[in-house]
Amino acid sequence: MNTKLTLRMNDDVIERMKRFSERHKVSLSKLTELIFTNIVSYENDIEYNLSPITKKYKGIISGNNFSEDSSKYNYLIEKNK
Repeated sequence: MNTKLTLRMNDDVIERMKRFSERHKVSLSKLTELIFTNIVSYENDIEYNLSPITKKYKGIISGNNFSEDSSKYNYLIEKNK
Protein backbone atom coordinates (compact mmCIF):
# COMPACT_ATOMS: atom_id res chain seq x y z
CA MET A 1 0.00 0.00 0.00
CA ASN A 2 1.34 3.44 -0.90
CA THR A 3 0.55 6.54 1.14
CA LYS A 4 1.14 10.14 0.16
CA LEU A 5 3.84 12.00 2.12
CA THR A 6 4.54 15.73 1.93
CA LEU A 7 8.09 16.89 2.69
CA ARG A 8 9.55 20.37 3.00
CA MET A 9 13.14 20.77 1.86
CA ASN A 10 15.60 23.37 0.75
CA ASP A 11 15.01 24.36 -2.91
CA ASP A 12 18.62 23.59 -3.83
CA VAL A 13 18.36 20.08 -2.40
CA ILE A 14 15.15 19.45 -4.33
CA GLU A 15 16.73 20.55 -7.61
CA ARG A 16 19.80 18.39 -7.03
CA MET A 17 17.60 15.40 -6.19
CA LYS A 18 15.56 15.94 -9.36
CA ARG A 19 18.73 15.94 -11.48
CA PHE A 20 20.00 12.86 -9.67
CA SER A 21 16.72 11.01 -10.18
CA GLU A 22 16.68 11.92 -13.89
CA ARG A 23 20.25 10.68 -14.39
CA HIS A 24 19.50 7.40 -12.64
CA LYS A 25 16.03 7.02 -14.16
CA VAL A 26 14.22 6.68 -10.85
CA SER A 27 11.32 8.76 -9.55
CA LEU A 28 11.78 11.11 -6.62
CA SER A 29 9.23 9.08 -4.68
CA LYS A 30 11.14 5.85 -5.25
CA LEU A 31 14.45 7.53 -4.46
CA THR A 32 13.05 8.93 -1.20
CA GLU A 33 11.64 5.52 -0.29
CA LEU A 34 15.02 3.89 -0.95
CA ILE A 35 16.80 6.45 1.23
CA PHE A 36 14.43 5.91 4.15
CA THR A 37 14.58 2.14 3.71
CA ASN A 38 18.38 2.24 3.84
CA ILE A 39 18.38 4.40 6.97
CA VAL A 40 15.99 2.07 8.79
CA SER A 41 17.80 -1.11 7.72
CA TYR A 42 21.18 0.41 8.66
CA GLU A 43 19.82 1.20 12.11
CA ASN A 44 18.52 -2.37 12.42
CA ASP A 45 21.85 -3.80 11.18
CA ILE A 46 23.74 -1.89 13.86
CA GLU A 47 21.45 -3.31 16.54
CA TYR A 48 21.60 -6.83 15.09
CA ASN A 49 25.40 -6.89 14.69
CA LEU A 50 26.22 -5.95 18.27
CA SER A 51 28.45 -8.43 20.04
CA PRO A 52 26.86 -10.41 22.89
CA ILE A 53 28.83 -8.43 25.48
CA THR A 54 27.76 -5.11 23.95
CA LYS A 55 24.13 -6.26 23.88
CA LYS A 56 24.41 -7.30 27.54
CA TYR A 57 25.66 -3.89 28.69
CA LYS A 58 23.79 -1.73 26.18
CA GLY A 59 21.75 0.91 27.97
CA ILE A 60 23.51 0.48 31.32
CA ILE A 61 24.61 4.13 31.25
CA SER A 62 21.58 6.35 30.99
CA GLY A 63 20.82 10.00 31.39
CA ASN A 64 22.27 13.11 29.83
CA ASN A 65 24.84 13.75 32.55
CA PHE A 66 27.30 11.06 31.40
CA SER A 67 30.57 12.43 30.06
CA GLU A 68 33.05 10.04 28.48
CA ASP A 69 35.90 12.51 29.00
CA SER A 70 35.20 13.02 32.69
CA SER A 71 34.84 9.25 33.16
CA LYS A 72 38.27 8.69 31.59
CA TYR A 73 39.74 11.48 33.70
CA ASN A 74 38.28 10.06 36.92
CA TYR A 75 39.48 6.57 36.05
CA LEU A 76 43.04 7.79 35.43
CA ILE A 77 43.05 9.81 38.67
CA GLU A 78 41.97 6.75 40.67
CA LYS A 79 44.37 4.47 38.84
CA ASN A 80 47.40 6.69 39.50
CA LYS A 81 46.80 7.38 43.20
